[in-house]
Amino acid sequence: GCLEAVPDERRAVVYKKFNGAPEEVKGIVNENGERLKVGDTVEDDVSHYNLETKIINMEAVLDDDEYAEVFSHEY
Repeated sequence: GCLEAVPDERRAVVYKKFNGAPEEVKGIVNENGERLKVGDTVEDDVSHYNLETKIINMEAVLDDDEYAEVFSHEY
């Protein structure tokens, strides 16, 4: 399903973040969620979307609320 690439321990907070989004945003998430890839940042890198690999790289040190907020912007 949608957002399955999000790590299990982060998925609930990410779903909660998108739950309050406008229907247009939910539609985009549902359309593209199957193709989503999520990875971890390397060394001092910050969370970002890599255009070449099409992977959202997230900082593991973020707490759940920060993770959901940053993820929603990178998505």
